[in-house]
Amino acid sequence: MTQRAPLPTIIIMKEKKWKPLETSKLEEIKSLFLATYPENEYGNLGRDISNFWINLLHESWEAKDEEIKSLDLSYDPADPLSRVEQKTTVIAYADSISREGEKSLATLDNFFKQWFPAIGGLHILPACTVVENRFNDGYFSQVERDNIHSSFGSNELFADIMHRYFSMNDLVLGHVDIENPIFQEYLEGKDEAGKKFYTFTMEEWESLEAAGSFNRVFRPRPFPLFTIFRRLPLELPYRSLSHCGRVDVMIKLIKKMRGVITERPLINILWLFNRIKNDQMLLDEDYRIIPEFISWLKERNISPDSIFTESKTQEVQNIPYIFTSEIDCEEELLKKSGYTDAEAEAVGSIFRETNMRLFGEEVRVLTTFSHVQVDVNTTTFEGLAALASDLMFYLTKDLNMLRLDAVNYAFKKWGTSCFGLPELDQLMKIVYLSMECICPRMIPNLEVNDSLTTVLEQMTSGESAPPMMHDFFLASLLPAVFHSQNPEIIGRIFSKIDEYDIPHDSIRFSLSESHDGKSVRGSLDLLTFEE
Repeated sequence: MTQRAPLPTIIIMKEKKWKPLETSKLEEIKSLFLATYPENEYGNLGRDISNFWINLLHESWEAKDEEIKSLDLSYDPADPLSRVEQKTTVIAYADSISREGEKSLATLDNFFKQWFPAIGGLHILPACTVVENRFNDGYFSQVERDNIHSSFGSNELFADIMHRYFSMNDLVLGHVDIENPIFQEYLEGKDEAGKKFYTFTMEEWESLEAAGSFNRVFRPRPFPLFTIFRRLPLELPYRSLSHCGRVDVMIKLIKKMRGVITERPLINILWLFNRIKNDQMLLDEDYRIIPEFISWLKERNISPDSIFTESKTQEVQNIPYIFTSEIDCEEELLKKSGYTDAEAEAVGSIFRETNMRLFGEEVRVLTTFSHVQVDVNTTTFEGLAALASDLMFYLTKDLNMLRLDAVNYAFKKWGTSCFGLPELDQLMKIVYLSMECICPRMIPNLEVNDSLTTVLEQMTSGESAPPMMHDFFLASLLPAVFHSQNPEIIGRIFSKIDEYDIPHDSIRFSLSESHDGKSVRGSLDLLTFEE
């Protein structure tokens, strides 16, 4: 009798469905917070922010539209690449196309419907509240990160457009515009509001500077790392005065105490002295003080060239005046302005003694990217809570991709480069897990303006590897190919990629040109210095 071969065992694999707010992921978020912010360094920050963050995730899931929830619940975690759709995609600002009397997002949407119906994908660059006509970084300098700019449209219009397209939007992770309401509260005197940012009294900054705490900080731009701001005076009589009113008080005070006559242009330039000396870009309302002072000098037959020279680092529309190297204190400025040594000493000493009381305290604030963008402090509860709240604005929308802008600068630790630190990897892992908890179809797209090597190392970094990375090497590589007529340069890209074992579901988001197109940093490991 012939023995039959045993029947093959058939194993039926149960489909693993996505579930919102999985306990294991929430526990991992909590563990990561505790590891990133150990109690011996940060007190109860890890515990407090993890509780806040997780509660916010629960609230955000409940707040999502039922249709979006249904789409999320149908997602298959075993097929992450299904989230990427083959669509003709346009990248645009929210007001790239506008029509008078119409919200620009609606104009843009209608324009595509009428003239380019084949467009199925839309990457809207930062669209939340901005200060219009910012010269540096434009819409990447956001006043608020959780509210669409009024001339662009409403939060509802934005959500609807993102739902109808294969969509991507930008979250500027590390900084906000100086017009941010919380930062303005700090300048107006609310100390608690300053905890959201990296703020220092002049004495605190000088102490850290002397200790070399900032020596290793990597700078993406040549501007000062810290920008000087003035807070409102604490004393009510001076607080209620306008700036001109305070200047008049100073003029009268100097005359009364020392009998020296001064005028508004001179007091104004003394008021601005430290900011000019800091070689920082000035706001328009502050900059106007310099031409007024120059006119005042010329009326007295004093050459402005004896006081001012031009900055070699500022990127501004006006002439970037700074003091010459000889002007190292207020007294030297006064002497160059026509005052005797005795008069200069008298005016300088009175100004310093009453400056803070009359005009308000000067503080230094970390501004990694420009003088109008203050860094959000991700080592305080206030800063992290702001990040969480702003992040949830996007995670409740039906976005396909969320571009995380300038991420590598988002965690600071003095004495280090403050760029791409290990703590940042953990913080980003928390962001990725948060997305997995309530918006699994949304792909985090990590923007890193650095060498391809750095990008590939992050893509292969194990647990903290982002699903998608936005790189910049093509922006300078392609011009080198055209100028040299050497297409073999392109092959270096693939040779570099071959050095790494990249997960099959990782994606590089490569642009040949962008708002950061002038940067060569992305190709530092692909081009020679001459190229």
